[in-house]
Amino acid sequence: MKFGIGQPVRRKEDEWLLRGAGRFLDDVAIDDLAYATLLRSPHAHAEICSIDIERAAATPGVIAIATAADIDADGFGALKCHYLKLLDHTGHSAIDFVPAQSLLAADRVRHVGDAVAMVVAETTVAAQAAADLIEIDYAVLASAVDPALAARGEAPTVWDEVPNNLCFAWENGDRAATDQAFSEAARTVTLELRNNRVIGNSMEPRGAIGLYNPAADHYTLYASTQGPYVVREYIAQDVLAVPTEQLRVITPDVSGGFGLKLHSYIEYGLVLWAAKRTGRPVKWFSERSEAFNSDKHGRDNLTTASLALDELAGRIMHIFAMALDLEETFFDHKIDRAISVLRIINYPALREPPLKGQWRAGPHTDYGTLTLLHIEDYPQGLQIENRDGVWLKIPAIPDSFLVNIGDLMMRWTNDRWISTKHRVVCPSPDFADLARVSIAFFHQPNYDALCETIPTCIAPGETACYDPITSGAHWLSKTMKAATEEEI
Repeated sequence: MKFGIGQPVRRKEDEWLLRGAGRFLDDVAIDDLAYATLLRSPHAHAEICSIDIERAAATPGVIAIATAADIDADGFGALKCHYLKLLDHTGHSAIDFVPAQSLLAADRVRHVGDAVAMVVAETTVAAQAAADLIEIDYAVLASAVDPALAARGEAPTVWDEVPNNLCFAWENGDRAATDQAFSEAARTVTLELRNNRVIGNSMEPRGAIGLYNPAADHYTLYASTQGPYVVREYIAQDVLAVPTEQLRVITPDVSGGFGLKLHSYIEYGLVLWAAKRTGRPVKWFSERSEAFNSDKHGRDNLTTASLALDELAGRIMHIFAMALDLEETFFDHKIDRAISVLRIINYPALREPPLKGQWRAGPHTDYGTLTLLHIEDYPQGLQIENRDGVWLKIPAIPDSFLVNIGDLMMRWTNDRWISTKHRVVCPSPDFADLARVSIAFFHQPNYDALCETIPTCIAPGETACYDPITSGAHWLSKTMKAATEEEI
């Protein structure tokens, strides 16, 4: 079959990459190339009081120097954020203000590495030497460096239009029903998580080469990007204000991306401006330390997650107690510190026919008092063994749970109730290509809870089938036995 779903596709690029014949951005050779470097802010937040480029402009080899005023004068626009299009729960925009990113900062810088000026010269060294001579007078402002403080309004304002530093507030679901569920829950759990900020560190830093053809009013951009079509659309639309047909984006081999090279960056617009202004192709290539301050960062997420829990297993234990002619709360002191486990079990799709006698899960019983199981309808595979040794298929009933009796309940009832032996068989060929997921809650009493035959399940003079044992000791013995059998 050709072009079949899931069919492996042989890679084409390995041969030349393994021979060292790859063609990356720095390998692109263009005649009469000029080189650009950017002067970036050393401050996280500051007002730009003045910029003096006189000494820098007199440096040998300098072709052009740009500030925000030059970019604006030539009609080059700012990059917009096209990803923030969230709607709130009422269907209206959840975002009131989306700032645009100017190619060069005009009156204020808002992060370390914010670009303030660009130098174009005959060599990279000459451009860097000239950039060092640009004099910028900053009025340093207090900065917001902790998102938690910024979100609480305890940090300086980054954008005047957003005094609380909150980009958007969004919610989904039924707030009233959620509040009621939490107020009525038997137990609630809250967890605070910090997913720290990360910076991509691709083997090949970002770079760009800009060319302009005045006769055709056409731009060409070479860029080490992961998304040339996205870059073409946004640079043409936001920065150049031209139809996409007037911009060609070429991406050679790319060494590392990690998502950070998917976005449009100011440097792409800047090299195109420089190419048009100077009449020469212009190249910019990021240094490693520069990349840390100018590439897109990721994460830095603060999450507070709350979970409302019901005592379904506890309620079932009350039902069990009453069914055994006991007080409803008979088991309460044995399960108030339960060592239960919730597992999500994935049975992947079968890519090959199963072997003879192959199971998804072999015949077994569960260790504790009961198991609550939520299973998907397809592909079916769960079976239980009845008292006659016959295996029965168990249907999945929508919006319901399956309750298995566990070993400890069998011991408590002196075999009056039998631990449910069950297995998961391989699906029929019609469903072999479907994965199966089951969610199982294994209810296990307190570690030190003593399990011995309960009074209503043993007649006078009758011998108990099992010796008393604690929940923890039983669990440990079953676990060790299973591990030993697997090793054998």
